[in-house]
Amino acid sequence: MTNAFAIIVAGGQSRRFYAEGQNTDLTLKQFLPLGQNKTVIDHAIERIKPLVDDVVLVVPEGYEDTYAERYSHVITGGHSRTESVYKGLSYIHASFQTQDKTSVLIHDAARPFPPTAAISEMLHGLRAGNFESSTLAIAISDTLLRSDSYDYVDRNNLHAIQTPQGFVFKKLYEAHKNATDTIKSKTFTDDTTLFNDSYNIAPTLIQGSADNFKITYNHDYERAKRMIENSLIPRIGQGFDVHAFEAKENSESAVRLGGIDIPHPFTLKGHSDADVVLHTITDALLGTLALGDIGQHFPPSNPKFKNMDSAVFLQKACALLREKQAKISNIDLTIICEAPKISPHIEAMQKRISEICEIKQHQISIKATTTEKLGFTGRKEGIAAQAVACILIPMEAS
Repeated sequence: MTNAFAIIVAGGQSRRFYAEGQNTDLTLKQFLPLGQNKTVIDHAIERIKPLVDDVVLVVPEGYEDTYAERYSHVITGGHSRTESVYKGLSYIHASFQTQDKTSVLIHDAARPFPPTAAISEMLHGLRAGNFESSTLAIAISDTLLRSDSYDYVDRNNLHAIQTPQGFVFKKLYEAHKNATDTIKSKTFTDDTTLFNDSYNIAPTLIQGSADNFKITYNHDYERAKRMIENSLIPRIGQGFDVHAFEAKENSESAVRLGGIDIPHPFTLKGHSDADVVLHTITDALLGTLALGDIGQHFPPSNPKFKNMDSAVFLQKACALLREKQAKISNIDLTIICEAPKISPHIEAMQKRISEICEIKQHQISIKATTTEKLGFTGRKEGIAAQAVACILIPMEAS
């Protein structure tokens, strides 16, 4: 491996993110949801973790158990950023075998989109001994003005510092250890500042990214959500299914369509409950990610699926999509039959399908048509249905 570790600093209290006086029980910004089944910090960890041997997550008191279920090395942070980093360094020193050339990255959890190529460049430079301290940075392009004196600041040679910052582990650990007595009298806003204060070594600047912004205020969070939404790509699937009516009549019988029972003299024939609507939607959703068809997941030859509620099939398809971090954009369904009359039941079907798929009713379109008395549906021998489904999935998971 790279003989490198990363410390993700997540101990901040989001004081600038929430308005002063706002409820202190609100979720800290680094743990806010961002995309499907992920938080801000999850994005940062997932980008950095493959590049290093291990990651140490430093969280506020009370968050340890939540993240210990998913990550192996979770510790409690300190009262300041510097103290939290030192705790992370001390944990690595005590828990892992480090060498003189071991590297360490320090990254702010509130930066969900660190550029992996730049991080790899940083780690390569540390391994090669090209530098001992480094940071991602981007040149300032805006005109700068001091609000207290209204003096303009020359932006030439000015950079905005980002994280991760990379160091020779041994030297950063010693710098933090030696700085514990001076922290009370000095403010270190990042680790290159502390490193430079200890060794008089300026950091090597590595080109960062405008997308590697820190979520500080609410509008930053909204920007991050837009980036996630824009990184999703659509996938389309289609489904078609047919079920014949049972030959026997029953005055109390009903047809199961779209998860509801519609009174009708005949029932539909099938191994399960023969819900042609839910079967069609299930196949369409499975088709979006080439996950086969309903018969592969629920073989009709298996007796345990006999008379089963088809909602189970559709729920399984939705679960498979969630595993791929995909979400349903919309479902467009057409039911083809002469009878029963579908239009009075469309809203009830939309409601039930929305419950099964855990989406909004307005994401489901249901239409009904006939074949002008042609073919098996025209002869009232059965019902056909076809559906098109669109999902949105992260580009890297597609």
